Amino acid sequence: MRQRILITSCIAVLVGSICSWYQLTFDRGAGDISWPLCAADALLSGSDPYTCSAGMNMPTNMLMTALFVLPLSKFAPALAAGVLIAASTALLVWGILRNGSAWRLTMLLAFPFWQCVQTANWTILLVAIMFSPWAYPFVLVKPHAALPVAFARFSWRGVAVVSGLMLVTFFIMPNWPLRWWATAQTYSGGPLIVAFPLAALLFVALFRWRSEHVRYYCYAQSSRYAHFTTIYCSLCCRTHRVNCCCWCYAPGERILAGPTHRASAKPPMSSSGSTYHV
Repeated sequence: MRQRILITSCIAVLVGSICSWYQLTFDRGAGDISWPLCAADALLSGSDPYTCSAGMNMPTNMLMTALFVLPLSKFAPALAAGVLIAASTALLVWGILRNGSAWRLTMLLAFPFWQCVQTANWTILLVAIMFSPWAYPFVLVKPHAALPVAFARFSWRGVAVVSGLMLVTFFIMPNWPLRWWATAQTYSGGPLIVAFPLAALLFVALFRWRSEHVRYYCYAQSSRYAHFTTIYCSLCCRTHRVNCCCWCYAPGERILAGPTHRASAKPPMSSSGSTYHV
């Protein structure tokens, strides 16, 4: 137990520090959590969270995402990003070690993982849910990206908790789905399935639909972000050799998927045009 805590803490602090350093060095604000931080600060001040802009042709997040980062809303942007990534990494590493599959820690060396660190992306937290089912309610931070995990770790108790949390958001802001959907229409990213040639295996998977691993693979390929999909798909691997092959393929998958038209993550701006700072 003590060794597990030590390994988890060291890795989490290292990864979180690198994330904060990257955001500061390249002036990225808080990366992908810039809008949630802006929205959380707006909620605390009694303002409209959807006056914060996520950037040109980029959608905002659902209101649940802003509520999730409320404890980080008063941190400096880069520090908030680092804390989130450190906590997500800690949950992931702890779950992997607790499940006795230490060989899966090789994902920490993979291209998609470090792209998540670079952009302060939520995918690390979502993957961690696979190893810690009690964290199922965290699928709310980005439900559309969490589909593979939501289906693979489905439980009625988890759905009940998620439904209750969703209900709370309507008491806070009844019309938030309409406000969010208006910004989602502007997204100019790629199609749902763009991770070729891995996506081509979906046709083969239809013949093994009863297998849990096959069903999960199909869920993973439904993820919108091609360059993060490999993290989900790697969880189908049952040996360290297959896992390593998957990670070696990851950079090529990113190239084959083509540009995703992601805007540079700068600190969000309010509707008045002023730059938001936490």
